[in-house]
Amino acid sequence: MHMGWVKTVCCWIKSDFRFSNVLVYNNFPWTENPTIRQKELVVEAAQMVFDARVEFSESSLSELNDPITMPPSLARAYQSLDKAVDSCYR
Repeated sequence: MHMGWVKTVCCWIKSDFRFSNVLVYNNFPWTENPTIRQKELVVEAAQMVFDARVEFSESSLSELNDPITMPPSLARAYQSLDKAVDSCYR
């Protein structure tokens, strides 16, 4: 959901997104009525991402977020987070 938003509203520098807290991050249209359980699942999944990143603290965010070099455990954590966030919009 978030990357769809980023691709819609972001500006570009060369081939990279120009990510702004004012134009992109703080204006992300979060769903209005997620259930308590949906919120809990998002929090749990986000914690899984943080925990997976700790395992690879020597790696840069660029390395960790590259789909080619991303460690499998981090990729699974992001998939869980994506699923939890997507469920809030259904």
